[in-house]
Amino acid sequence: MVFKGGLIEAAKLLAGLETKNRERVIELIAKQDPEIAKKLQQSMVTIEDLQYLTVSMLQELLKKVQLNDLGAALRIGSPELVDSIISRVSRSIKEEILETLKGPPISVDKVLESVDKIMAIVQQGVERGEFVIDKDAAQKLV
Repeated sequence: MVFKGGLIEAAKLLAGLETKNRERVIELIAKQDPEIAKKLQQSMVTIEDLQYLTVSMLQELLKKVQLNDLGAALRIGSPELVDSIISRVSRSIKEEILETLKGPPISVDKVLESVDKIMAIVQQGVERGEFVIDKDAAQKLV
């Protein structure tokens, strides 16, 4: 069988592994090609994964991001992601996010720049252990 999925599909496969197995595979890849290993790690966490943050992790993220960046980034998010974020923040934060989210048009470049800023912060948090993206635990709570 030939794997034809590319970097994104490989990242999805790795994201499905248990943490210690995923880390071991990434470590092995890094020995051969550190740049690919870094790209795989970055591709394993997406904007959609923000819905799996706990309330305390979301609060920590909100301290580190500009709310207008979050609102802009949520423009490309699923309705489930938007609902997940909006339902777990205070009214004032919700209003500020929605102001950007539902406000006047923003260029695609600005939206993607906002996504990149937020995901860089999330990726750093994941690497430090501050944020844990656990889709399985989130699904058990539903």
